[in-house]
Amino acid sequence: MIVNVDSYRYEPYQHPLDTHLGIPKPKPVEFSSALDAAEYLSSDYDFASALQNVITTKFHNCSNYAKLKKNYSRLNTIPSFRFYRKKNQIFNDNVRRFEQNQPVRTSFREHILGLASEIQSSQTTVMAGQKLFYGLGKEQFDELQRQGYLPYFLSTTFSLVVAAEHSVRKTSMDASYNMTSVPVVIILTLEEDYKALFAPKGSPNEYELLFNRNAKINVNSVTKPSNGRFQIAIANLVGFK
Repeated sequence: MIVNVDSYRYEPYQHPLDTHLGIPKPKPVEFSSALDAAEYLSSDYDFASALQNVITTKFHNCSNYAKLKKNYSRLNTIPSFRFYRKKNQIFNDNVRRFEQNQPVRTSFREHILGLASEIQSSQTTVMAGQKLFYGLGKEQFDELQRQGYLPYFLSTTFSLVVAAEHSVRKTSMDASYNMTSVPVVIILTLEEDYKALFAPKGSPNEYELLFNRNAKINVNSVTKPSNGRFQIAIANLVGFK
């Protein structure tokens, strides 16, 4: 069961007065692949809101997304995931320390192990071949390229726009941030079936799929459109360390 995140069609709004005056309607904007959409969005970030509306409508009418949503993880059954959402950045910092055998507060240690267990017990299995998006800061991406894995839980999304927003925000938080720092959006394809937590709730809906920590990711290529807001990496999720 694959949720298609490749094809999009945007119909620009035309005011009735423009139609009355005989002004030609703007042509639709169509994308045949996630890469096409990412390149367009990187070059024209003002398009984000319109594209997110297209994505929301697309998933509302997607039968495979509806099937996946039937098995979504209700927040009252996954307390460690709720803790993770409330403490996101601090939580990931503690995951790093946990992986490095450094001191971690008992509450964080319990929820790190609890979240891993909740993911493994999830009713959501994401199939091999599924494409997802992952936004990360420049420092995080440099770390991924050095190590080949991410030493924390992998928070992906079905939404290109959500991933782009995350990448921009995370880059602004980099210790080495400057005006030349360029965020990265990864178009990530799963090589095998993997368990994930799917909790499509909240405002706004981030269409999040959370995978376990220490995800091994092979980066195949990196491109940056001319004057683009973010870089685009094509990569595969190949397992967990």
